[in-house]
Amino acid sequence: MYLDVRLLAAGNIGAEDTYVLQLTPSEGKPVRMSVSQRTALVVQRETEGQSITFSDYRLVDKERVPFATTIRDSLGETNIRITQIRFNRMFPDAVFAPQKQKSAGDASTD
Repeated sequence: MYLDVRLLAAGNIGAEDTYVLQLTPSEGKPVRMSVSQRTALVVQRETEGQSITFSDYRLVDKERVPFATTIRDSLGETNIRITQIRFNRMFPDAVFAPQKQKSAGDASTD
């Protein structure tokens, strides 16, 4: 995914000691990632004009998932808090089937 990865510095985000990496994609602008020195989990991802901070990692079905995300960009700050995650759930095929389009003259309601 990236042509080049460089260790820029050591840093801190909150109380977490991090390594700051610069990742250069084949197309587009470089990305900075701050990775926890203790857990090796991504704590923050920065691109031009946007910063995303991940926290409250929990183990769900053998996957580490951040249950809290804060996005800072030109529109302000957005906080996302996940309350529950389930992987490998079964859904009926009809959930993914194309939906029938209603015509303009269709008077029926759902």
